[in-house]
Amino acid sequence: MQRRELNCATIEVPNNRDISGRATAAEMNRGLRIGKGRKLWRIACLAGLFVVLAPLRGHAQTRITSLPYTITTSGTYVLDGSLDYNSSSAVAIQINASNVTVDLNGNSINNLGAGPATQAIGINAFNEPNVTIRNGQIVGFFRGIEFDGQLESLPPRSRSTLVEYVRCAFNVDAGIFFTVTYNAVVRYCQIRNTGFSADGTISSNQGIGIYDAQGFGNLIYQNNITQVTGTGINLGPNDLADGNFVTAATTGIFSADPSSKVKNNTVTMATTPYVGGTQLPGTNF
Repeated sequence: MQRRELNCATIEVPNNRDISGRATAAEMNRGLRIGKGRKLWRIACLAGLFVVLAPLRGHAQTRITSLPYTITTSGTYVLDGSLDYNSSSAVAIQINASNVTVDLNGNSINNLGAGPATQAIGINAFNEPNVTIRNGQIVGFFRGIEFDGQLESLPPRSRSTLVEYVRCAFNVDAGIFFTVTYNAVVRYCQIRNTGFSADGTISSNQGIGIYDAQGFGNLIYQNNITQVTGTGINLGPNDLADGNFVTAATTGIFSADPSSKVKNNTVTMATTPYVGGTQLPGTNF
């Protein structure tokens, strides 16, 4: 403390204050230095956090550079370029993990070299939930995409699948195939020449664009399916086909269960446009 005379009276003032009680210039400068230091410390901490987190943002993205390829860990997998498989058996990309996205990245998986007798699958997920396939082309397989579940586990683990913006061409049996899968969505896909070889000959008389076998509660939405030797879309129980366009098929849209629903679809050049299911309000041609 310091002593000061004020109007003949002696008062005590803290050393860091002037006679009016205000902080001295030295004290104010010290406060400014402390405030500035705290601000710089916060900035440094944020910058360090950014440096730590920045690599993690893309950490889960893995490049697929060759086939066959097996996925065993959740994450996002990106096709590095168009790849040839050319095998008569097994699977080009096998998914054995949940919460997986395969981004074809505008590229193709090509199996035309195996010929029409191939039994190979382009992309398969076995009994795994939350799998997404998007953005590319799958050509020349027995089945382009296949998702398999197990009846032994109810509700099945194979659920919440999403397939979007995929082109499937010249696949022998089916473009996209589901079994024991529910809550799946197939949307904005183009499927053509199922059951045909690339030279125009027939490889199977039962080619199907999108086939749901024993699945339920799946949505088939706004897909374009052209030239299939069998059925354009085969629905499972409680499925919905909405806004699809099927051209040149033996049967346009088929269901063996009245619980499946169809609306806003267009079928042309089909021997039988619709079989089974329940037509909801909305136009089906």
